[in-house]
Amino acid sequence: MNQLNFSDQSTAELNKLSPLDQMPIIDALTNISLDELKNDKNAYGAFVRGKQTFYRLRQGDLRIYFTASENEIFCSYILHKHSITDFAFRANLPVKDEHIVEQDKNFWDYLDSFNK
Repeated sequence: MNQLNFSDQSTAELNKLSPLDQMPIIDALTNISLDELKNDKNAYGAFVRGKQTFYRLRQGDLRIYFTASENEIFCSYILHKHSITDFAFRANLPVKDEHIVEQDKNFWDYLDSFNK
């Protein structure tokens, strides 16, 4: 069992969920082993961002991004799948304020213009 820590962003996202929806995420993160991360490439996505290796755990419509060390799992981000922020994080783009872009109506109007 690992020590589990959360960033401010991931704590805020986790707090938006009901306790019943939080438990599978917490349970999955606390039971991850380093051997499992290295050997089970199908269960966890992995990529390097900066000098850190991030792993991705899929839970329903959420993507949980975390780093792992010998005794600690640090949950950096909990993002919604198919969001700009999720894409930007995986593509190694800046993720500071992308969620604001998604909330801007002009962004969605721009995307919808391609379907006309």
